[in-house]
Amino acid sequence: MSDLTPPRPRQLVPLALWSSLYLLAVLVGRSAVHEDAQVSVVWPAAGVSVVWLLTARPGAGLRGALLAMGLLTLLGNALTGADLTASLLWSLINPLHGLVGLAVLRRAGWRTAGPLTQVRDVAVLVLAAVASSAVSAVAGGLAAAWRFDIDLPHVVGLLVLRNAVSTLLVGTALLAVLQLLAGRDPYAGPAGRTERVLVAVATVAGTALTFDRLAPALVFLVLPFAVWAAMRTGVVQTSLLVAAQSVLVVDTTLRGHGPFAAAGGVTGRVLEAQTLLAVLCLVGLCLALAERERAEAHELSRAIRERLQDNLDAALVGQATLALSAGGARVVAANPALTELLQRTADELVGTDWLGLVVEDDRDGFVPVLRELADGTAAGWHGELRLRVGGGTAWVQAVLGVVPDDRRGRSAVVTAQFVDISARKSAEARLSHLALHDELTGLPNRALWRDRAEDALAAAVRSGRRVGVLYVDLDRFKTVNDEHGHEVGDLLLVSVAGRLLSAVRPNDTVARIGGDEFVVVCPDLEDERALAVVADRLLACLGPELDVGGRRLTVTASIGTALAPRGATQVHRLLRQADGALYAAKNSGRARVTAFDRLDGEESRPAPLLDELNRALARGELVVHHQPVVDLATGAPVGLEALVRWQHPVRGLLPPSEFLDLLETSDLVWAAGLQVLERACEDAARLQDRFGPLTLHVNVSARQFDRPGLVQAVQRTLARTGLPAHLLTLELTETRLLAVHGRLLQDVDALRAMGVRLAADDVGTGYSTLAHLVEMPIDVLKLDRSFVAGLGRLQSAHAVCSGVIAMARGLGVACVAEGVEHPLQAAVLEQLGYTTGQGCLWGRALPLDELERWLAAAPAVRPVHDVAAPAPLPEQRLGPGRPTRR
Repeated sequence: MSDLTPPRPRQLVPLALWSSLYLLAVLVGRSAVHEDAQVSVVWPAAGVSVVWLLTARPGAGLRGALLAMGLLTLLGNALTGADLTASLLWSLINPLHGLVGLAVLRRAGWRTAGPLTQVRDVAVLVLAAVASSAVSAVAGGLAAAWRFDIDLPHVVGLLVLRNAVSTLLVGTALLAVLQLLAGRDPYAGPAGRTERVLVAVATVAGTALTFDRLAPALVFLVLPFAVWAAMRTGVVQTSLLVAAQSVLVVDTTLRGHGPFAAAGGVTGRVLEAQTLLAVLCLVGLCLALAERERAEAHELSRAIRERLQDNLDAALVGQATLALSAGGARVVAANPALTELLQRTADELVGTDWLGLVVEDDRDGFVPVLRELADGTAAGWHGELRLRVGGGTAWVQAVLGVVPDDRRGRSAVVTAQFVDISARKSAEARLSHLALHDELTGLPNRALWRDRAEDALAAAVRSGRRVGVLYVDLDRFKTVNDEHGHEVGDLLLVSVAGRLLSAVRPNDTVARIGGDEFVVVCPDLEDERALAVVADRLLACLGPELDVGGRRLTVTASIGTALAPRGATQVHRLLRQADGALYAAKNSGRARVTAFDRLDGEESRPAPLLDELNRALARGELVVHHQPVVDLATGAPVGLEALVRWQHPVRGLLPPSEFLDLLETSDLVWAAGLQVLERACEDAARLQDRFGPLTLHVNVSARQFDRPGLVQAVQRTLARTGLPAHLLTLELTETRLLAVHGRLLQDVDALRAMGVRLAADDVGTGYSTLAHLVEMPIDVLKLDRSFVAGLGRLQSAHAVCSGVIAMARGLGVACVAEGVEHPLQAAVLEQLGYTTGQGCLWGRALPLDELERWLAAAPAVRPVHDVAAPAPLPEQRLGPGRPTRR
């Protein structure tokens, strides 16, 4: 039951209204006492009593209603000349009838006189009518049998049927009236106002005509009117129409007319008529409620369908409904997001075959999916598809789910969602390309080149053919950057990449692995001559001038080649051999091709030694020794140079000459360099805590500079070890400084911005390149030991030492003399203006524990800020506007 109650006026007004209605019901019932019966054949007061008590307020309101009900029953019987004793008994029995009915309704959850909303409410009302009638019939039957000497079973049966029918018919009518008085008819049927009036008139007229004029056999003509009323007008009007039918039928029957006129006795006729009316009432109410539930379900379904459609239309994800068939999937519906994705209207999509929208390359793989969904072997599918969109294609993430058809047990409909992932696919392709290709030239990078080289070697093992590698390095590329700028240098690299691609064979791979270095892998070669032909074409393609940014430039290259032996599988070894051949070509005068197999003695040594180095690196066999850098005047230590040694498990401690050259030409140099840097910084930080600040010099290979990440590696190492950045000096040989340009120069600037200093090692060995030191970001020059060794013996050595210190003064950078072994050398260097040096005169390279003992016995450490550039000579002046390199 719904908690719907009519608005309540003041408390006395409802009491007066219900009292008047109840008295009228008693009088009507008393008027239906026929001479053949001692009791009334209808008793509308039974229905009024139940509904009245249902609307009464608990407590005093209920007690007042019961008292009024008893008095009005007594009054009504007295006014109609009833026996006084019987009237007193009925004044008790009628309230008892209402109380029993109220108790049943309350037990079923009724709290007020609300509308009938479901068939259960009708069943509860019938149960209340039967229960209250049974109690009141037994009590009334006993009273009637005692007072009027009537057969007890007969009168009890009559009263049960009379009271039950009256309670049901009058109760439903009163509940309907209460809803109308409250201004509510929430469950009206689908009929409009005009049809409602027509149904009411036709129902009442048909009932009157049938019961008053026609033959008894035609009484069932009332049923169509009852069904019509129930299906079209709802519960309230059906209840009122049945009440109107009841008045007509009972009145007609009492007057001896109608289809029940032939039945024996007035009581039997009236009760049979009322029974028919009760059945009509129950049928009508159940049909009306069923129609209402059907209408509500239909409305709910429509609302849900509209809400789902609204959600589909508002969804940002493309959605479609597909009807499956043996040959494909027909589009039944598509939301705006999908039409926007496919750049088609809904009218263009609906009815089309979905397979026609799938890109042909993906269609063959999608057809089995639809077949499995159609025959029920799969409940759903998700994956990626390419769809035809306008004049192009779009990648979508598709999710398909089946809607089963219970009649066939097979999938008939598929709901599909499509998310546009074209941007993600494009980004993935871009990232994949960037991960495997050089961003500037578009050529494969080192990683992709290695993969293709490994594939080529694997294929060569099966075919018995050969694989060759060409290492190409542009000659004097730094000059292009210096004279024309890095933008022109980048354009030149792009042009060179195009030239190289045009010169190689279709199955060859050209890669840029750094700076101005290119590597070519040539699979499926017969012999060295085939590789030499490719190399000659590469050398020749770079000969003609290049038009680069409006400039005509000529570029040459040095090329090193290596041919893998049959059955070879190691790419790094083949690349190392080509790299070695490249350096030989550079040293031979550039612009030429040099093959690895022409190098003396290089082919037999590297492979086993490199494998040992690899294991040594993993086992931590590379150790760091330190050689002091001292003040020439006092011998006080001012710094240390970290030098790597190999603690070989069999051969003992190996000097760098045994392995360093090979290490620097291999891919192991990066990991080895980082390992040496970390251990050296750890040692320097430990020594600083005990002896004060000492500058730390660490040699860096050119290959470490070539590989990105050196700046970040140095920064992490300093942060982890706690060594101040200004105490770290990275050393690079003078000849290798020529390769520092472009990105490498940016790395140097980033290191110096951190506070790390850069030193040029072995200064003087590349004397022809000393002019380049003027433009390089150098903080320290380290005089090569070969010139120090000649002091006192060779005039040329004296001249070089004098020139280097003079250049250091001009540049405003510090200068350290290496390889000092005799006091005479130290004295001459001091006379020339050198302030610091290192060599066996003060100490060889020592492990950490021995170095600590040496430092403990040495003069006090000179503060690091004293380790500076030598002061310019009095007669020297710096040129106007020329900055120092401090």
